[in-house]
Amino acid sequence: MLFRGTILYILVRSWGNTQKRKYGSVILMSTIFALFHLVWFISSAISLATAFLLAEGIIISIWWAAMVLKGGSIWPAFLAHFVVNTVVALQGISGTIIQPDLQVYIKLLLFSLPLGIIGFWLTTRSSDHQSE
Repeated sequence: MLFRGTILYILVRSWGNTQKRKYGSVILMSTIFALFHLVWFISSAISLATAFLLAEGIIISIWWAAMVLKGGSIWPAFLAHFVVNTVVALQGISGTIIQPDLQVYIKLLLFSLPLGIIGFWLTTRSSDHQSE
């Protein structure tokens, strides 16, 4: 709710609703989102895996932001984030937590790239919910 419900809409409203400015709003909000989620990870060591995890966070956030801008509602993105967090939590309590290596992050990033591309496309197709 904070990132796509508040920050994204503040950026879109203050920067404008043109295609270029929506891209900028989505990229800035997604970068802040990814950095916010890396605080616990960076405290140990900055590595190539950290860079891939950051890229993954940005890409998935772009997808969720496109859902918000295209649909005009935060709830589909909220539900998607809830499902992801639930799956991660269930994995954590159902067995030992395995520290993923760089290859896992690379595969996850490659899997998510189409979502990021579709997210940018949806951002160009989003209707004008913030009337100027």
